[in-house]
Amino acid sequence: MKESIFYRFPRLYLWGLRFLHRQAFTQRYRYIASFVRPGDSVLEPGCGPAPLAKFLPPKSRYSGFDTNQYLLRYGQKQGLNIFEGNALNSQDYQPADIIVACDLLHHLSKPRRGDFIRLVWKNSRKMLIICEPAKPNDYRRHHKVWQKIKHWLAEWSERDGQNFVHWDSYYSRRQLLTGIKQGFGIIPKAIPRHWEAIGEDIIVVFFKDDHSYRQFYQPKAVSAIVPVYNEEKTVAKVVQTLLTSPLIREVICVNDGSTDRSLSVLQQFQPRIRLINLRRNRGKGFALTAGVEAATGAIVAFFDADILNLRKGHIHKLLAPILNNQTRAVLGLCSRGIPPWSSFFDYLGGERAYYRQDLLPLLHKMRRARFGVEILLNKRFMAETTKVRLSGLRVLLKYQKHSPAVAVKEYLQEAGEIAWGFAQTHQIVSSDLKVIKRLRKISNINEFRRISSQIRSRSIRQFLNKYIISQLDNLLT
Repeated sequence: MKESIFYRFPRLYLWGLRFLHRQAFTQRYRYIASFVRPGDSVLEPGCGPAPLAKFLPPKSRYSGFDTNQYLLRYGQKQGLNIFEGNALNSQDYQPADIIVACDLLHHLSKPRRGDFIRLVWKNSRKMLIICEPAKPNDYRRHHKVWQKIKHWLAEWSERDGQNFVHWDSYYSRRQLLTGIKQGFGIIPKAIPRHWEAIGEDIIVVFFKDDHSYRQFYQPKAVSAIVPVYNEEKTVAKVVQTLLTSPLIREVICVNDGSTDRSLSVLQQFQPRIRLINLRRNRGKGFALTAGVEAATGAIVAFFDADILNLRKGHIHKLLAPILNNQTRAVLGLCSRGIPPWSSFFDYLGGERAYYRQDLLPLLHKMRRARFGVEILLNKRFMAETTKVRLSGLRVLLKYQKHSPAVAVKEYLQEAGEIAWGFAQTHQIVSSDLKVIKRLRKISNINEFRRISSQIRSRSIRQFLNKYIISQLDNLLT
C-alpha cells in the first residue's frame, strides 16, 4: 500500500501535525511531558519522527520505534534514539517507566487494538499514556457533502503504507471515554486513571499502582521552589512558613553554592523539604531549573529566600488565581528594594506561579539566564500573567546584608544580568550584545557607566540610565 505524501516527507508530516492541531500541538506534548521526571525511561511505539522527544525534561531517556523508513531516518538525523519496529510485535518492546501511544489506535484494526493495549500495558512500569483524536458524537448529523470531503481527507492523509485508516476507525468522543472507563477491555477497572481533553485529542494516563498516581499526578498539587544563595538570615522563616501552608504539597530548596551558613540552616529542615545542593554558584536561573526538574506538583511556585515577613495570606493570594483556573501564570508584585522607590523592579520579583508543563520547553533557556530569568519569564508569559499585589511583603536588601562596597558590587552584577536578559528579549545588534556581555563582569559603578555609554541602542541606554545607574547613584549618596 502506498503512503500518503505526509508519510514520505517528514517535514511535511510535522507541518501537517502543527496545522491540524494548531495550538493543541504544543499543548498536548507539554501535557504528556509533565508526567515525566528526570531519570525516567520513555518508550513510544509508532513514534514517527518523534516530536515528543523535544518536550521531555533533561536527563529523561527517550526511545521509540516505527515502520516508516522516511520518518525514522529524519528522526535519527536529529540524534534521537529511534529504530525500526512494529507496534504489534512483542519482540520490539523493552520495559520502560512510561510508554506513550500517540495517534496510534486508529491506525490499527479493531481486533488488533486489544493486542496492542495488552503489549504496552505489560511493558510499562509506572504508567501508560494514550493520546487519541476523537470525532464528535454527532458527526453523522453534519452536512453530507462536507462530511464526505472530511472523511476522504482523513483517510488519504493517514494512509501510512501499512494500514488503510477508514473514517470508522476513529473513536467518537463517547466511544473513547467509554473505552477509557473500561480500560479498553484490557486494563483492570481498579487501576487509577485520569483523562484530559486538549483540542480534538483525548489524553488518558493509566497508572500502574496507587503509589505512581500519588507521586506523579495530583490535581492542583503545588511544589514551592526556593533558590538560596547566602541567605542564612532569612531563609529559615521563609521555609517554615511554606511548610505550614495547606496549599503547598512539597518544598524544594536549591542551595546555589552558598558560602555562608545557608546550607546548614536548610539541612535542619530535612526530611520535610527536598534539598538540592549545588557545589558552586550557578545563578538563579540554573537553581530554578533544578527545582522545576525535581518538582512533582502540577503547579510550581517560586519564592525568594530573602523575604522578611512571608505569611500564609501572601501564599494564598499568589496561588488563588491559578488554583481557581483563572490563569496559567501569576506574578506577585511587591517592592523589591532595588531601589526601594522603583516600581520597575516589582516586575522582576521572585514570587511567581506557573504550570510546570508550561515551563518544560523553557528550561534550557532558564538554565543559562541567571538573574535575567525573570525577564525571560515575563516575556514568555506576558499575555497570560495575572498580577497580584502582595501587600506589605518586605525583603532584606543587599546593603542590609553586606557592606556598601559588597552591596554595590552585587547590585552591578545583578544589573548586568538583567540588562543581558533585557537585550535577549529585544532585537539588539551584535556589537551591543558584546558590550552588554562585558557589563556582566563589571563591579565598579564608574566603569559600568563608561562601558554602558558605548551601547548604540537608545532603548538599552535609557533602560540602564533610568533603572540602574541613576538609582545606584542615589543609593550611594
